[in-house]
Amino acid sequence: MEALAGGIATIIERGDEVLLPSPNYSSHIEQILFAEGQPVFVPALEDRGWRLDIEGFKAAITPRTKAILLCSPMNPTGAVFSEQELRALAEIALDRNLFVIADEAYDFLVYDNLPHFSLASLPELKKNLMATYSFSKIYCMTGWRVGYMYASARIIDQVLKVHDAFNICAPTISQYAALAALRQTAGRHSAGRQFIRDLVAALAARRETICRRLDHLSRIFSYQKPQGAYYIFPKIRLEGLNSMDLAIRLLQEAKVITIPGSGFGPTGEGHIRLSFGGTEQQINAAFDRLDHWAHRQAGD
Repeated sequence: MEALAGGIATIIERGDEVLLPSPNYSSHIEQILFAEGQPVFVPALEDRGWRLDIEGFKAAITPRTKAILLCSPMNPTGAVFSEQELRALAEIALDRNLFVIADEAYDFLVYDNLPHFSLASLPELKKNLMATYSFSKIYCMTGWRVGYMYASARIIDQVLKVHDAFNICAPTISQYAALAALRQTAGRHSAGRQFIRDLVAALAARRETICRRLDHLSRIFSYQKPQGAYYIFPKIRLEGLNSMDLAIRLLQEAKVITIPGSGFGPTGEGHIRLSFGGTEQQINAAFDRLDHWAHRQAGD
């Protein structure tokens, strides 16, 4: 989050436009607004598994466009963008000399043996790229607040000036914890690497659980199965109920916390975000409550 905030504040001036898919992680939107930039949303193609609309990105570019921002694997949809999609987006950025801000916090968390393609692997894009990564997800270090940015020296030198004014640095104890995590994951067959493989396997099983439970609520939700991260973004099928209203009702009546889709950009409305980062027991307990709530709505 520090890398994203510092990077956006470095390159975005008042009135600059930043293209991003919709739905999109809400903090990206807020950070653009904080820098006095203008988010410009390009709707993702939901019926195709939340794919990027490459022609939509091309059409959205104006003389005020400064950057493209995206997250893959995606929060909140769980989409994993293909190499073809990302190369096409990189070509657009290079052709129009735009910055690309890539949030790759979930780069390790991809299911079904799908490949993860990183924009950082494109040497021709390096002068335009800010790629950000987190220790929170891959090493289960949420709360330690350690992340990093990959970019060219000309970009890093400027971001450091902004970052110093915001945060100075991550806490020393967190940096030592991050170093320990890196050392434990050195080598393909290290204990740390096995921990990551086990983590991905556990989350893949929880993905199956949440999809199975959603299948039993098909009167209320439809969904695209996520390919990465640990979120799912089901579409609300109930008439006359927006995402905020549903989220509040589920909180008050079913005692289940969900996130209204309206916070993730204009095409997020009509959806809610669910996480399967909890345990199997927690997921099933939440869905038992949702099932009970749904039955009450149907008059059963």
